[in-house]
Amino acid sequence: MPKKQQKLIGVQLPLNNKGQRKSTSFNKNIWIAAAGGVTEDSKDEANGFIKNVQNEKNWRHNYIRYVCDHMRLCEEPEDCLGMAKAGWEYVYTNMEVFREENGPKQSLKEAMATPNINKAFDTGVIQPKSKPVKELVIPYKSKNFKGQNAVKLIKNWKTKGVIESDTAAVLNSVVADKSVFDSLSNKVFVLLGAISEMGPLQRLLSWGATVVAIDINFQSVQDRLFKFAENSAGTLIVPLKKGTGGSPQSQWTEFSGANLLTDFPEVAAWLINIMPEKEMIIGSYCYLDGERFIKIVSTMDAICTTVAAGRKTTTGFSYLATPTDCHLVTEEAVTAANNQQQSAIVKFLSIATSNGYNKNDLVGDEQFTNSVVNRQGPNYILAKRLQTWRAMLHRNSGSPVSLNVAPTTKTFSVMKNKIFAFTMAGMESFAPMEPFETGTTKSVMAALLVWDFHSKTSSAQPTTELDHPLQLLQKTQVHGGMYRTGLLFETMGTPAFLIAAASEYWWVFAMILAAIGYLLQGSSSTSPSPENLDNLEEAFERTEN
Repeated sequence: MPKKQQKLIGVQLPLNNKGQRKSTSFNKNIWIAAAGGVTEDSKDEANGFIKNVQNEKNWRHNYIRYVCDHMRLCEEPEDCLGMAKAGWEYVYTNMEVFREENGPKQSLKEAMATPNINKAFDTGVIQPKSKPVKELVIPYKSKNFKGQNAVKLIKNWKTKGVIESDTAAVLNSVVADKSVFDSLSNKVFVLLGAISEMGPLQRLLSWGATVVAIDINFQSVQDRLFKFAENSAGTLIVPLKKGTGGSPQSQWTEFSGANLLTDFPEVAAWLINIMPEKEMIIGSYCYLDGERFIKIVSTMDAICTTVAAGRKTTTGFSYLATPTDCHLVTEEAVTAANNQQQSAIVKFLSIATSNGYNKNDLVGDEQFTNSVVNRQGPNYILAKRLQTWRAMLHRNSGSPVSLNVAPTTKTFSVMKNKIFAFTMAGMESFAPMEPFETGTTKSVMAALLVWDFHSKTSSAQPTTELDHPLQLLQKTQVHGGMYRTGLLFETMGTPAFLIAAASEYWWVFAMILAAIGYLLQGSSSTSPSPENLDNLEEAFERTEN
């Protein structure tokens, strides 16, 4: 029987040469298109990269090599920006959009230019109910740190190597300077993926900010979102289904939210007119698995670029960068990694690891880290690279951009997987690694966000000169110690899991060793002696005790 036709609605990957909507070919083609954006002087290196990508037969397992090769092509700032532009042009030209199920096909640009007025949004506004707490509070190991206690915590992180020196300086400034929070009054923050685990929603509301919260239009999700607004000090604005704005606020969760894979042109049209007198900052925080991550990064980008073009006031942009990527790192971090001393057990297990920094991993004379984890997959790393490309392009065109490396975090999605949870626990044995709790990450990254749009000297501001566009990611990193272990992060997973498993289930290992000992003794005689049996029983008794 013929296969049932796939339902096409919203944003879709283009057909490949076999008539299939597969992510591998699209993924490779974006990297290839990006490499075509270099200057004439870099064409030979870029052509070699393109040929290698085209000939790669096992993209899923070998993609990391090409992420590193792409970094090396970024030596000249002009090439870096040219590749970013070319990569995004390929996405906008080739990504397909179906506004109606199995209806006519549009490009991203065509979709953004023709929002459906019948799907336009009403605006719901939930007013603040309490006074803002204008200070940085960092939840850490079941305690809340603020004031001088926060300063001491930040100093400990800096000394340990969990954060970099410039990160510590910014966090200390946020602790000391209350005007950072006062400056929120002339801004409106748009959060695409508002209830993202690591997003800044709760912190912004507690500081009295105005937040436009956009998340999927499922009532269960909207119920969670609205709970954050209970007794909030900030103003929460939500999109409502057309014609429902006059309904009681208690019913809004039935009508609020938007699907950013299908409704993104209408979201952009709505945002253009939200508080036009204020500076708008659009945060792209949505995450989806697999190829859907590329899709939603594309629609969020379409919203950002359309809104920026349609508003008269300044539009800024914010993203969270993953530490498990290729980023420029500080010279201080590289030196610390090369001198890092590990514990005896880590040294023993380090026979299964590799050195953290490769002398060939350079952008010009700047070291970059290869902390990509293969199991994340090529779609994840490409989606994050697309955001990096756009952040650099926005900043180069004069828009402020907050793009900071966030730490490895014990989010629900990570900790629900037992293997990942064990690995995360074992990571803490590798100095100076320290995975953060979700609440800690949210506070730290939200503090960096508001500083980026408050301080005139922040690297987020286009008036602050950078020698290279990729230095945007080199500043104020919160890598959780990952870039200072002296070990390749990809190779730390198995040793970390073994350390955590041995710590949690040491008695199993003891019983196994006892059983092995018994078998070895038994092999030296035809039958076990009473003495051997007694020894085995004693071993088991010691294990149980």
